[in-house]
Order: sequence, then C-alpha cells, then structure tokens
Amino acid sequence: MGFDGMLKGRIAPRLRELGFKGSGAVYLLPDEELWVQLGFQKARGNTADEQRATVNLSVVPKAEWERVREWYPRFPARPKPGTEYVGSPRSPERIGQVMPGEQGDHWWSFRSDDPAGGERAAEELLAAIVEHGLPWLRAEADRVRAEPAAGWPAAATGGGPQGSGGGSGEGSGGRPGEGTGEGSVEGRGDGSGEGPR
Repeated sequence: MGFDGMLKGRIAPRLRELGFKGSGAVYLLPDEELWVQLGFQKARGNTADEQRATVNLSVVPKAEWERVREWYPRFPARPKPGTEYVGSPRSPERIGQVMPGEQGDHWWSFRSDDPAGGERAAEELLAAIVEHGLPWLRAEADRVRAEPAAGWPAAATGGGPQGSGGGSGEGSGGRPGEGTGEGSVEGRGDGSGEGPR
C-alpha cells in the first residue's frame, strides 16, 4: 500500500486518537489562540509505485496571522504548516530537525509492492510524531504563548511587516527540500528544492 492509503487507513485515525482534527495532508490541535498544525509533504518525483513523505510542524498565533493577512490579504485564513510566508516571523519545522541524531530532514518510503514495508514505515512515522513531533508542538505552543503580547509587528512602522512594505502577497523563492506538498505562490515555500532544508 502506498503512502496515501497508509495516511488514510493507518496514520490519520491514530492522529485523531491523539487529539488532532483534520483530513488529507493537514491536521491541527484545537487551540483558541494558536494554529498548532502538522502537515504531510510528499517528495518530488513520487510515482504510483513508490512514494516518500515527511512531516512539517507549525505553531502560529492566530492574532499575529490576522495581522499578517492585513498586509497580505491573499494569504489563506489558516497558514499552511509546510509554507514559509513572506511577512511572517514564523517558519515551519521539519520533523527531522526535532528528532535526535537527524541532520534536518527525514523521509519515509512507501512502495505499493511492499505492504509490510509500508506498515513499518507508517509505524515509524507515527512513532516519530508521538515521540518528537507532538512534544515539540506542545513545547513550542507554550513558548509562543509566553512571548510578550507587544512585539511584531508593532516595531514595523510605516513599512509593512518586517519593513517589507505592503503588497499583494506574492511569494518569492522556494523552501528547500524534496517535496511538492504544501507550498504556495503566496509564501516562500513551494517545496520544490532538491537538497536538505
């Protein structure tokens, strides 16, 4: 079974047991103040026979995101967990960056002709989320929640977020990595790069 089948049949149900809400490639932990999300990103060059996938983690204050959208109204109502947005001070984290011994990226492989291997990959991916991704999301949520209320973008006066000026929200560049999963022309991440992040 390939990654999409594993995501729907094995991974998503376990995420819901852990308290996540969502479907498809994006899941969030309900929070009144923050967008606490994880998103699955599939690798560039995936085929019907073989797929590779990784996980992006993101914590963004809702009020801060609304201020970003005042400058860039084309941005979505909820930030995508795998996209770096122009004008936002927050960047997503690859799960490999919070896994001990990793060098910034970790991808799991799923082959349609190897169901047992796919099961193992799904279990390893879920273990990484439970042991590293979820604790990081909770710790980052606590850290962000403790930040002073007065901060960005209060210092950016007269020139738009981070001094970039108001604009249409068009993105620039691409987030390095292998995937094509969650990028946006409105952000800095189309995930189409070829190397480690």
